[in-house]
Amino acid sequence: MLTGTGSLRKALFFLAFSTAGAAFARPSPPGRLPEPAPVPPPQPAPAPPPPVLTLVAPALGRDARLSPEDARRIVDEFEARQASLTPADPLHRPRTVDDIEAILKRDQIDLFRPAVEAARALVDPRALALEGQIELAWGEAQHVLSDLLVDLAMRRKAVARPLELREPDGALLPEDARRLDEMRRRIEDETRLSDALSMVGMQHLSLGGAIAQRCIRTAPGSYLGYRLAADFHRLQRMWTQFDRMVARIAELNAASNGLLFLRGMAALERDADLAKARGFLRRALERDPAFVRAQVEILLSYPFIGEAWGEYLRLKAMNPRHQIVVWAEPFIEEAHRADEMQRKALQGRARGSAPPPAARGSVGSP
Repeated sequence: MLTGTGSLRKALFFLAFSTAGAAFARPSPPGRLPEPAPVPPPQPAPAPPPPVLTLVAPALGRDARLSPEDARRIVDEFEARQASLTPADPLHRPRTVDDIEAILKRDQIDLFRPAVEAARALVDPRALALEGQIELAWGEAQHVLSDLLVDLAMRRKAVARPLELREPDGALLPEDARRLDEMRRRIEDETRLSDALSMVGMQHLSLGGAIAQRCIRTAPGSYLGYRLAADFHRLQRMWTQFDRMVARIAELNAASNGLLFLRGMAALERDADLAKARGFLRRALERDPAFVRAQVEILLSYPFIGEAWGEYLRLKAMNPRHQIVVWAEPFIEEAHRADEMQRKALQGRARGSAPPPAARGSVGSP
């Protein structure tokens, strides 16, 4: 996780016990994507030599016993379980570029695999760039969910702690003992899944970066490769390279909705300018109301559930099967109830400490 002052530390507002959110930060895998050649003049220019992507091998995560093969198996099983919630969804079997674009906008983790497979099978100049975008979105979604699961496990540990303190004395009722065993099992499962998601997510980011290079090499006059490269650099917090890619996108396609998204993410993750970030992301949503990814980022930009409840409801309405909704809804709703109770209690105390209303006809009365 990013903990330095130079990066934004988002809050997982929905895991708050009252109104304080848990710290959240996007993963920052190290690496380097070389700068692409400039857009060629009207006369064809020689193709630049293929750049070399360098990504440091991913760490094993919090569970050093988890092999890459085990991580892939765990993630595959998890994504298959989520896919089973909507077996009739036609996007589980995408056939066209439009289907793949719809999946990218929906930001639903169990749809990314069929989208990548469909993109590889299509003969379409846009398919390769879409494959890269899906790989990057897939990896980012897995890292976000990984951090979410860590915080869910921490919350369960806090709930389990009072029961654990009573366990050595044999003071637990059978019902409490069963509850404690269930919480321990869930903590172990969530932590292991979190580790697996983090490991597999790194692989998707690496694949997305490699595809960005291919797009730039084969079509240096198209903005699509630079769009991919900008997202790759953003995910690694390589802001100088990111700015160069954003400048190329602005030259080649200033009307790109992805450009609004990228500028919003830079304002959010680099500059910690929440108002500016939300402005860019809302403009992207106005242009494309189906852009779920933009709504997710708006939601995660709020530190407290009281401020973000409306944004969560909007996300749920846009995609009720988004992984944040599927996995965190009970905790979001519980945090919202706690926030409302605290707000009402504070209002009650404020009313109790206020002076009684003036009698009619006295100074200050209507």
